[in-house]
This record gives sequence, C-alpha cells and structure tokens, in this order.
Amino acid sequence: MRSVFKRIFRIFNLKKHQMVHASEKPYTCDVCFSAFPSVYKLERHRRTHTGEKPFACEVCSKRFSTVNNLNNHQMIHTGEMPYTCEVCSKGFTRAFNLNNHRMLHTGERPNKCNLCSKAYIRASQLIRHQKTAHRLHHVQAS
Repeated sequence: MRSVFKRIFRIFNLKKHQMVHASEKPYTCDVCFSAFPSVYKLERHRRTHTGEKPFACEVCSKRFSTVNNLNNHQMIHTGEMPYTCEVCSKGFTRAFNLNNHRMLHTGERPNKCNLCSKAYIRASQLIRHQKTAHRLHHVQAS
C-alpha cells in the first residue's frame, strides 16, 4: 500500500514539475489578474499585494515575503559571499550584484538615455539622470 502512495506522489510531482516547462498558467491573481503555473507561485505573488512577510530572520527579526529573500539576507550575518569577481576578487551575496559589478570592468552600460548620449550600468541611475538632466518626472525602468 505504501508503494502505491509513493508512486502517486511521484506522478503528482512530475505533473506539477512539467507545468513549469509548459506555458499553462491556470492560477490567476484575483487582484491584478496575473497568471501563474502553480498555487505556490500565486501565493508568493499575493504577498506583493498584502505586504505579508511570513519569514523572519532569527538573528535580527527582520521579516521577508519569500524564503529566498530571507536566505539571501542571512548571508549578512554569516559573512558568506558565494559570488566572487574574477577580476578584482570582490565578493557578493547575489549573482545579480556580481553581474552589475562586472560591468565596471568591461565598461558595458546597457541603460541608455533616449534623449542624449549618456548610458548607465543600473536602470535607477538612468532614471535619476532623466529626472535631473531632462526634467522628466514620470520615468520608469523599461
């Protein structure tokens, strides 16, 4: 009997996993109507509307909406830096931050102003530029 439940559980998990690769998104947010492939992802998304932060850091009690954000935060307390720049050996807690940092070495500036020749590493830098240099006040990252 136990092996039957195990087999059913494996089949259920396989079906659930296959939805990740399919474009099927049967779960819809009742607030903004965004669609998701799993109940878990829908529930995680709903927290953006509710502001719920169910995951707390055991060291400093700061709260987070996802367990991934909590795990990234906890590296502050442990000093762990799993991502290291190959050029200057600077360490980072997130791959995203390392990728942004690498642009300092390569000179890449992917965020270009459509009103002048200025370009920036971060979208936030471009937005600040457009608000101050071009007096645009309703600028959003593209």
